[in-house]
Amino acid sequence: MFQRILKREILPIVFGQKGTLVRILLSLLALSLSSSLLLLLAGPLITSMLQGGQTLALDQLLPKGLLVLLPNLKGIDLPLTHLRVYIPLLILAAALLKGISGFAYQKNQGFLALRVATSYRTRLVAALLAQPYQTLRQRGSGEWMSLLMNDVEILSERFSQLTTQLLKDSMILLAALATMMLVHWPLTLTILLLGPVAAWFLGWVGKSIALHAQAWQKELALMNGRLLGLRARFDFIRAQGGEEFEFERFHAHNQSYYRRVRQSLFVRSAFAPWLEWGGMVGFVVLIFGISQGFWFSDLTPSVLIQLLAGMGMLVRPLRQLGEQYSRFQEAKGVLGQSMELLAKPSDVPKALPSGTEFSEMRIRSLKFGYQTPLLTLEDLSFEVGRAYAVLGPSGCGKSTFLQGFAGLLSNVQVDSEPPFALLQRESNYVAQKPFLFDGTLRDNLGYGLPQGLLEGAQEVLEGLGLEELVFAHPNGLDQKVRGIQPQFSGGQCQRLMVARGLLRGLSHKLWLFDEVTSALNPALEAQTTHYILKRAREAGALLLFVTHRLDHLSAFDEVLFFENGQLVLKEKASVAQNHPRIVSFKKDEGYGITERG
Repeated sequence: MFQRILKREILPIVFGQKGTLVRILLSLLALSLSSSLLLLLAGPLITSMLQGGQTLALDQLLPKGLLVLLPNLKGIDLPLTHLRVYIPLLILAAALLKGISGFAYQKNQGFLALRVATSYRTRLVAALLAQPYQTLRQRGSGEWMSLLMNDVEILSERFSQLTTQLLKDSMILLAALATMMLVHWPLTLTILLLGPVAAWFLGWVGKSIALHAQAWQKELALMNGRLLGLRARFDFIRAQGGEEFEFERFHAHNQSYYRRVRQSLFVRSAFAPWLEWGGMVGFVVLIFGISQGFWFSDLTPSVLIQLLAGMGMLVRPLRQLGEQYSRFQEAKGVLGQSMELLAKPSDVPKALPSGTEFSEMRIRSLKFGYQTPLLTLEDLSFEVGRAYAVLGPSGCGKSTFLQGFAGLLSNVQVDSEPPFALLQRESNYVAQKPFLFDGTLRDNLGYGLPQGLLEGAQEVLEGLGLEELVFAHPNGLDQKVRGIQPQFSGGQCQRLMVARGLLRGLSHKLWLFDEVTSALNPALEAQTTHYILKRAREAGALLLFVTHRLDHLSAFDEVLFFENGQLVLKEKASVAQNHPRIVSFKKDEGYGITERG
């Protein structure tokens, strides 16, 4: 899966930055060239400084492999006085080129890493929002934060590190090996034979690092969720004296996270030093064998100096590559959940042709629920432009009925005309529990509207008795709103949500209002209910209105009564309000009583 998501999600972002990639490639080539020049010039520098006489043959300065490629350079003598000036100048020029190319590479790869992280987060949010409602609900707020913030930050950091060190050090490594091949290919080939052993060691350690990283990332998500929960419930915690209890719970999560990370530290920290130590062992054995004449007795001092410089150049890239490999495996483990999310198919209904209209909603069969169906209906029809009161005891399926059309259930099976996808797209849902977010009142009321357009907002607010709350305030619709702890009462928040629903309903035909007057006193409830009915009829919408209040049934066109996940009554309101089942329900359940504040 990792390779598939890498190919489908990340590589297109990378290859989309063509100009940046060209600059990165050029800077890497310049970096490799300058590193090779520094290595090639090390031997000639020592030779020119120690050599006596007036001239020096070029054969003594250049590697034999290079002379094979460029035979015309043989037999050329150069003045020593010139060599002792030009070779140091060439070394300085190569070092300057290496510095400039390193800067250019660092800058461009940083931009590329930022682009990858930004685009990955965008795609991740799109994939997250496209998942089934219940799947999203099962993910805690901490897991959301972990996926969208921690995971993407780790991706950005690791991508930057990998491209900075992995590519850069790989190019330096290849340049050093290529130069060493020119200097003395048998010895260089011997060094390369150790590669398979290092590769096996890399694979074994990498799997362990990835598993540890995946485990501690899950613990971090749980801890994030605990912190967000503390903030959201702090009033309740303080009122109930639960500070010590909450501290103990958080401390337990924090300690579990600590243990998980600690388990991975040994493997992650020991990996690079052990790899470097293995390289040093091989280096010491090699030098010892050469000094004792066991192998490669043809090495001259100049060639040996160049090879030693090349080996020295290999040490740092090898160590960095070891560290970056461990970090890559760690990132692979951490990003497992987000990549799994990207691999899931979308649950968002496909868009239907715009302008599609319907005058009747006919349900041939319907099953709504969460994990298992809770509500089943057959052969039911509703007329657009009519208002339906939805009644029944708690747990009978009223809210489930509305939530299914709003797209809030994972278990949905509907055979309808028009198609269920159109009904979902046309739904305008207002829940019983009001929700406000940080921003302005204008932002909250305009949410879901094109560009937050609030056409007719003043009329709606006045119809709901909110004109003083809004327009008596110095900032009016631009007054600030607190999300977690709003400055409004429960009834005010509920009516503001109704206002949002009425404004949004202008462009939707299916209105779903779920006990939206539960926090209102009888007078405000009557005003709000009748105003919703008035606006629904003016908009020509189909209104499904869940309520436990029976005082206003006569204002509706029809009444639906649910019991145990079944629709047991569908009658005209004038008949239903005196129906024995409704009368019995009102008496037995105590609904319709108006003593509420």
